[in-house]
Amino acid sequence: TKDRGSPTGMARAYYAACMDIETIEQLGARPLFPLLADVSWAPASEGWAASDWEELSARLGRLQRRGTMPLFYWWAMADEGNSTANAVHVGQSGLGLPSPEYYKKSPRDDPYLRAYTSYLDRLLALAAADGALPPATADSARHPVRRAALVRAALAFETELAAAFVPKAELRDPKAYYEPVPSLRDLQRLTDGRQGPRLFRWETFANAYYAGGSLAGTGIPEGG
Repeated sequence: TKDRGSPTGMARAYYAACMDIETIEQLGARPLFPLLADVSWAPASEGWAASDWEELSARLGRLQRRGTMPLFYWWAMADEGNSTANAVHVGQSGLGLPSPEYYKKSPRDDPYLRAYTSYLDRLLALAAADGALPPATADSARHPVRRAALVRAALAFETELAAAFVPKAELRDPKAYYEPVPSLRDLQRLTDGRQGPRLFRWETFANAYYAGGSLAGTGIPEGG
């Protein structure tokens, strides 16, 4: 149609795609394969080389671009210190459960964690059955015992991530989280800290988030 590229045209195309049940059933889980490939990636060896950090940064950028928020969130909205301008906001995220408090108990003692582990187990089983996982991960996901080990590892990772979250009560004070950073280079300096130079690569992440294009026009200064 003539208005295919307009907001109205895109809304129509989106609605039509959502209503195309026949195509949805034919595709199955295949549209999720690129996301699952990024989620399932791991370094080739136990030690993290610079190239591994580069790869992780790019994969997280692609996942964030698709609307997920692994490890942290990244989006543009009004600058809380200057409402006449927009700014990219970065903050804590990445938990599968609503808040860190859910991770303070054992699955044996908490019905929510038991339900969540069952959910993760089911997701892995379905993904393996649909061929949506890399071969090594799929092989483990097809066997109940090894799949349970994957679920425990995922839950342990989320529990550790939850422990690093700033409590919600503290975040009610804007001064606790509002820390303007003028450029990606400054953000890189801030996050490198004592971990060594340039582990997570913010420029790589941002370029992947913006579909590999230039950062020009995004409002994100590269230098500074």
